[in-house]
This record gives sequence, structure tokens and C-alpha cells, in this order.
Amino acid sequence: MNLIYFAAFVSFVLGASSYIIVRFWVLPIYRYRKHRRAVAESLPRYREARVQESSGAAEEKTADALSANLRKQAAALSDAFEMDVPHWYRMLLNSRGESPVEAARLLSKLANTRKSDHIQQQIQQIQAALNL
Repeated sequence: MNLIYFAAFVSFVLGASSYIIVRFWVLPIYRYRKHRRAVAESLPRYREARVQESSGAAEEKTADALSANLRKQAAALSDAFEMDVPHWYRMLLNSRGESPVEAARLLSKLANTRKSDHIQQQIQQIQAALNL
């Protein structure tokens, strides 16, 4: 009978520790990486929309919608990094030279930029800040 109690205790400890690891490490890191991937996917679309807008081929509403999307992504990326990501992962990102807070600042700045050469420079800075 003691073996059953030992097995129940071990399974409880394994389940509780797995829950803690998944809930507080795996899911926040996954959410941060998802926001980072979304930023990487939206940068080329924004560049194309602004280039088409300057040439007169596209509507201004599309570029403005993408600007609003960039602002939302900047806030989501910054929030995911500051509030969700564990401290040890922040230190790992810092050692890699990845700065999501700087990238969020540059994304907000990019959303207000109209000149194509400035847009290209800021996109390169964002990619460097996120190691894309």
C-alpha cells in the first residue's frame, strides 16, 4: 500500500511542476516569439504599401491600417517582453543582443514615417533590434 502512496505523490509532484513550467515559462516565451514573428511578417507589407501609396497605385487607407497594426504590434511586443517573459529569458535575449523594447519604439516611429528611404532604414534597425 505504501507503493501506491509513493506513486501518487510522485505523479502529483511531476504534474504540478509540469504545470508551473508550461504556464510560466513555455507559454509566455511562445507568445513573445509569436509577436516577434508577426512583426517580421508585417514589415515587408508595410514597406510595399507605403511605396505603392507614394506612387499613387494604392489607397491611403491600406497604409493607414497597416500603420495602426504596427502600433498595436509594438505595444503587444513590448507588453509580452516586459510583463510575461521570465527574467532568465530576458537575460538570454540581452546576451543575444535582442532588444524588443527598442524594436517597439522603432515600430511606433515607423508607423508615422512616410519617406521610402527612411522607412527602409527603420526597417533595417528593427530587424537588427530583433535579430531577424
